[in-house]
Parts: sequence; structure tokens; C-alpha cells
Amino acid sequence: MLPTAPLSLAADSLRLARVPGSDIGWGTGNFLHLVRDGKDPSGLPWYSIILGYPVIGIWYFCCDQTIVQRVLAAKDEKNARLGPLFCAFLKIWPVFIFVLPGVICVALVQKNAFEGAAPQNAADTYTFLITHLLPVGLKGLVAAAMLAAAMQTCSAALNSTATLVAYDLFKRHKPGLADHKLVLIGKVTTVVGTVLAIVCSPFFGHYTTLFEGINKLISYVAPPITAVFLLGVFWKRASGRSAFITLLAGIGLGFLVFVLDWNHLYRGDFMLTAFVLCAICFAIMVATTFLFPESFKAEVAAPLVWEDWREPLRGRAGGHGLGNYRLAAMAVLAIFIGLYLFFR
Repeated sequence: MLPTAPLSLAADSLRLARVPGSDIGWGTGNFLHLVRDGKDPSGLPWYSIILGYPVIGIWYFCCDQTIVQRVLAAKDEKNARLGPLFCAFLKIWPVFIFVLPGVICVALVQKNAFEGAAPQNAADTYTFLITHLLPVGLKGLVAAAMLAAAMQTCSAALNSTATLVAYDLFKRHKPGLADHKLVLIGKVTTVVGTVLAIVCSPFFGHYTTLFEGINKLISYVAPPITAVFLLGVFWKRASGRSAFITLLAGIGLGFLVFVLDWNHLYRGDFMLTAFVLCAICFAIMVATTFLFPESFKAEVAAPLVWEDWREPLRGRAGGHGLGNYRLAAMAVLAIFIGLYLFFR
């Protein structure tokens, strides 16, 4: 799931609204505005989102194994382009599905619709609304839908992890591995991944909300991957050794910030932290590329490096209406700009 900055804003605003003595009450929360200044209690000012969110977004949509695996499975380049664009349309809805119910809950509490009852924190809002608003049969249906969505997410993540381990690790070093052995490796990886997820799940209780934990962890993991991907695609001189060094250094820096955050030695803006870590990783990769240069043959580098950013705009896009990836991309961009102007 891609972390959504508006969701974090709404969740933090709702959480602060419940804190005794807070200057944000149930009647004064600024819940429908995304552009916040540096003093906003949500801790996510506008400049942090503009700088930090692209770091997370590029990592997710361009480098995440779950996304990449599905793009590579497309029958042709046109469908490979349209798939992520369709996902972009779908990603518009979580802003309303996740954020607005919390805002509606605030409005209902203001009107005393629950006879004095109210969720104790942002994490309880969804279950509070289901418990107090839905009839018995519909409660079960919603719970079943949530469980099905969670199972689908876990299935996709485990499938991608098994594929990554079996093919990119084992088969790369042992090309002669039989298919049944690769299947066995995938099964073992799935079991191990499931056990690790169960063991690590209680650690999210350390954070105020689940989304806060997910956002922060991704902000510490994504920067080196984003930096390596962008320089690898747009800079011809980028070398494999420099990419490896950057990934190791970036993971180390991210782990250091995670430890500081976990021990409450640093509780800063995670979006801004992601941008700073990415900038450091850019500097590391540029410096190590000059220290450890590598030369590539033109025929090897040509399909890997983006020669001209205008290349996708040339030639025939194919399809009509939103089946044309250029029109689909412009439609997504127009919707995003419209939503930003409406909720700013």
C-alpha cells in the first residue's frame, strides 16, 4: 500500500483533537486542507510533502517488486504503460475512502450523534464507525471485505518475495537449478516471510498509528533505491559499483535514523528525512562513480539509459481515449492538480 500523505494529515489531526489540552478541538480541526505551515501539529508541512513524497512514490511505482513484476508480465509496452496509469486512477480513491470517514466521524461527534461516545485515537476511528453505524449483517460483510483485501495484499507481497529470492538470488548464481527446486525455494521463502511478518507485527505498536509506522519505515528504506534508480536511468556514467556502494550506505543511514527514531532520540518530519537521505545518496553515488568509473558498450547502455525525456511523447501511442497512454497520463495529472487546488 502506498502511504498517503493526506491520510497521515487527517489521522494526526484527529489524534491531536482527542488529546486533552490540545489547541485543536472537535470543532476547530483543519481536516480538509493539505497545505500546512511548519507550525501545524500534524508535523507534515507543505514543503515536506513536495520534497519527500516523490522519493517514496518513485520507489513504490518504479522499483517495488510487486509493481515491477506485474509490469513485466504485460503483453506489450502499451499495456505496460497503461497498467500503472490505471493504478494512478485507483490511487485517487483512497484519499476519499480513508480520509473522509475520519472527517465524517469528527462531524458526527460534533453533533453528539453517538451520545457522548468518541474514538480514543485515530487508529480506532474506522472500527468505531463500523460498530456504531452499520447493522449487524453489514458489519460482517465489511469485515469480510477487509480481510479479503488484507489477504490479497499479503499474497501479492509474498508471491513477489518468493519470485525475487528464487530467480534473482538462487537462479542467478546457480542457472542450472531445476524448476521443482525453484518452486520449493519459493514455498520456503513464503513460509519464512509469513513467520517474520507475524513476529515483527507487534513492533508497529510502538507507533501512534499503523500508517505512521508504515510511512516512517518506508521513508528510511526508499531513499537509496530511488537515488540509484534515477541516476541509473538518466545518467550514462553511473556505474554498478557505485550503485552497490550507494545502496549499502543508504541502508546504513536509514537504519541509523530508524534507531534514533525508535529510541525517541529523533522524532523529526519523516517526509523531509526521506528527501535529505535521498540527497545524501545522490551525492554518494555521484562521488563513487567518479572514484570507480566503468565503461559500457553503446549497445548495452542504450536500452538501459533514457536518452531523451521526450521519447515517450513521440511516435504512435495506440488506442483511443484513455486507451492512449498520453491522454491517460494527462487526465491523471489534471485530476491531481484539480484535487490539490480544491483541498489546498
